[in-house]
Amino acid sequence: MSKKQFFWNIGSVVLILALVILLVEIKSNQDDIKIDRDKWKSIAESEQEIPTINSKAESFLNALNKAEHQEYLSNRASKKLEKELEEHYEDNHSHGDNGDQLIDIIHITSEKKDLNEASTSILYKLSYKSPFDSSETGVIDQRILTLMLDVSWIKEGNEYKVDKYSLELLEDNLDDYLSSLSKKDDNNE
Repeated sequence: MSKKQFFWNIGSVVLILALVILLVEIKSNQDDIKIDRDKWKSIAESEQEIPTINSKAESFLNALNKAEHQEYLSNRASKKLEKELEEHYEDNHSHGDNGDQLIDIIHITSEKKDLNEASTSILYKLSYKSPFDSSETGVIDQRILTLMLDVSWIKEGNEYKVDKYSLELLEDNLDDYLSSLSKKDDNNE
């Protein structure tokens, strides 16, 4: 075998080896791209649930305002609520008829935390007339509260349920009224 033939054989083996390595690398990249594509497809499908979660959050807010929100709770949250009601039954008061209430949602936003978890924040105003409101006596007593409701959702079966929620009072028009009375008292002294 001549030197030329020997180098030709070595070159062919190196070329074939390089092509095999390149082919394996391309196949590996295709698998990675397919995995990434499937992951992003799943995330995109999951993000399409946001309008449904927003709608469900609005329904939950209305039910929560009437103390009829248990159907929206996850199994864990429902058990926790039942336990709290049992422990504090004597403190439990009836929500009954809350009169003319108006919920005005200022802003609602939901985001997916994971494929089966989401969170929602709702900034809203709650307006209602107190029992002292009477057009006959000329007393106008309307309470306006600005509140923030934060909700954590988990998927149970094919449906999102409330796992945790917190309600924060941001503003109360009664505070403004009492503050104005205090200022009047200070000016009268």
